[in-house]
Amino acid sequence: MQEQQPSTTTTTTTTSSTTTATKSFTQQINQCSFDQWYPLFYNNHAQHGHLKRSRLTFPSTIISLSADHDDTLTTTTTTTTTSNDDDDEETKSVSSSSSSSFIDYLKQDGIQLPSSITTTTASLKKMNDENEEEEENDDDDDVFSENSDTAEMDHQFQLFKQQYASQNDDSSSDSEEAEEENLEKNQVGEFLEIQNAIRECIEKYDGAVFPKMNWSCPRDAQWILAESKFLKCTSVEDVFLVLKSSQFIVHDLEKAYVNESSLMEEEETTKREDEEKELKHKDERTKFVLVCRRWYDLDPSMEFRCFVKNGQLVAISQRNVLQYFDFLKKERYSLLEPLLIDFYETYVKDVFPLTNYTFDVYIQRNRSNVAKSLVYIVDFNVYGEPTDPLLLESWDNEVLNIESNLPSSSVVFRLVETREGTIKPSFTTYGGVPSDMYDPSIREGIEKETSHTMDEFFTSGHL
Repeated sequence: MQEQQPSTTTTTTTTSSTTTATKSFTQQINQCSFDQWYPLFYNNHAQHGHLKRSRLTFPSTIISLSADHDDTLTTTTTTTTTSNDDDDEETKSVSSSSSSSFIDYLKQDGIQLPSSITTTTASLKKMNDENEEEEENDDDDDVFSENSDTAEMDHQFQLFKQQYASQNDDSSSDSEEAEEENLEKNQVGEFLEIQNAIRECIEKYDGAVFPKMNWSCPRDAQWILAESKFLKCTSVEDVFLVLKSSQFIVHDLEKAYVNESSLMEEEETTKREDEEKELKHKDERTKFVLVCRRWYDLDPSMEFRCFVKNGQLVAISQRNVLQYFDFLKKERYSLLEPLLIDFYETYVKDVFPLTNYTFDVYIQRNRSNVAKSLVYIVDFNVYGEPTDPLLLESWDNEVLNIESNLPSSSVVFRLVETREGTIKPSFTTYGGVPSDMYDPSIREGIEKETSHTMDEFFTSGHL
């Protein structure tokens, strides 16, 4: 993850001085959308050209899903030209018809992939199965030649299959027609533009990408991937699978602009006023994007969330709240706190155009020389619900509600302080399997249905 110096500059970026207080909730959500903040911190030489670093986040490609142009895919490079073209920031725009149907597809229940993806996967699987079957047949030839009884049983079984098939030709043809009709009804679009854009990203980023939408990644869909590494997608199929299996993605598409905290806490009259304000800003909502980030194997111990109130960094929390890391306590004051405060003051403050917000960072720890450790921005989120306050526990915490400006030495830094009480189910315990497996109400229904089916099976005389 080495920094590379640009050779030419083609983009200028300016930041807004509008404060958070004058921005609606919709505008705040918009500003935290990936496509809004990413250009500010990746190759923004207008802002960071005089500093040692200009690439403050991971290389990513933004695929716009709300383009207003012809039905062709266009790619526009929006950053500086560098010595490594693979790291150029790109925005790929997908035709309006394709993007609209893709968003509807992601919202639909069920996990059905485009036939082109399924066919490709099935072909590869068939080839593997055939190879395995040939190997098994080669191994079994001697066994069957030596065991005439087994060979005779197999012969009788084949005759039975042929007789059964001839007796059920009519019924099977009817069922096949019904199955074809159902398939036609349930067919989904191919989304070839989007597939090609994703495939290009995978090739560009050395065979693996980390997908996300404007605000969320499909972290609750890790269970569906064969790859054990967190959201490491090495094929178009992987990307489609995690997007279709994630409730976080559906939330981005349907509820990103719902101010849940205000809807719960404010009086009915205030609710109506807020709803009217939000309707005024409805047209200002950002367009949906699919983001393919270069995949890195990140150390979860080095992820942190920073809380900014009134333009002041007021708190920092360990991102992984369920694990204790002894070395973090040792380096809290000597490395972590000063490093993160300096990063905020140097690169983030006065660049991100809100005054109240949170941002997640990753520290690339230099083990041979910790002083040379680098900080990378992972994401931005609104200050308050639905953002998780992590070890600050609640947004009612006095630390997060402070109004006066404090010196940087007053930043509150929260870590998991002891192993005691940290042996809890992690998010991956629940995000690693379908909800059916751990939701008691759903599991109870499945068990009852299974028990009923088995009872019918046994009482019908099948055994």
